[in-house]
Amino acid sequence: MSITVQTPTHCTALAPAVPLGELLADADARRLFPTLTGSAALADSRQLNAEAAERETVRRSVDAQFPVIAQFLADTPARVESSPVRITAPGAREPLITAELFTNDDPTPRTVAAVYASANSDVDTNSAGLRQLASRMRHGACGFDRLADQLAAIEQGAPAAPQPAAPPTWTMRTHDGDEHTETCPTWCTTTEIHQRETESTIHPSDIWHQSDHVAMPLVLTESRETYEDLVLIADVAVIPHADEAEQRIPHVNMQMIGDQDFWTGPMGPDEFGAVIDKLAAHVDQLRAVHAQLVQARADWQANGGAQ
Repeated sequence: MSITVQTPTHCTALAPAVPLGELLADADARRLFPTLTGSAALADSRQLNAEAAERETVRRSVDAQFPVIAQFLADTPARVESSPVRITAPGAREPLITAELFTNDDPTPRTVAAVYASANSDVDTNSAGLRQLASRMRHGACGFDRLADQLAAIEQGAPAAPQPAAPPTWTMRTHDGDEHTETCPTWCTTTEIHQRETESTIHPSDIWHQSDHVAMPLVLTESRETYEDLVLIADVAVIPHADEAEQRIPHVNMQMIGDQDFWTGPMGPDEFGAVIDKLAAHVDQLRAVHAQLVQARADWQANGGAQ
């Protein structure tokens, strides 16, 4: 049966009747070859279909001769290790746009970048929300570039270099009822705290990012009670919306003893480097005291020990 599509009479540009099969073939050609038009695209589409049919015939022949291998390949899905990139408008329930690498399970698998919108991605917003969306889109563009690099490596037949996970972005509700979006620095390890912050209201100046700390365990004695605590605790931190300018840039705070509220002020690289130099010099002094202790013990032993 032949089906023909007639151009409606209300269209401004009339076209002759076209068989439905040819119309669909032309549409598929335009999808596969968007830079070509008309007969050139259709010819390339038909050539691609012919090649695919030939490969399918060869595959079926090989499968019939080696059924065990065919079954193994069928049970081994193709996977692409990649993190999706999502951009969500402020206040929206689902992403406005998502991009991720996808490998189909056709006889000739092909990896592509699947880009799509979610059903509940629409939202009405004000100028502040629109600026937030612009910021998210600029950040998301970096993620698109990472996916493009991975896809290019796959297309060229080379293994894609592992990509670092994108820093998490959090949307929090402020005490004023507004939404605030915060992206963690790459070194931030306080993700559990940020997750809890999304479940309540918060003032932006209370948001801080912190790295894992380094510390020295030491046995201490207080009121004849002995316990172990951490001393000289240091980490990188930033409070991006703090009132104090020095808190708004990455810095180091050093806590003297873990259970006591004795801290240095925020230190930049030069100030922290000076503290490290002082500690290094102090270590030399401690080694000198250690040598004195060794000598004092030797003298004590030489004099008969305890009197």
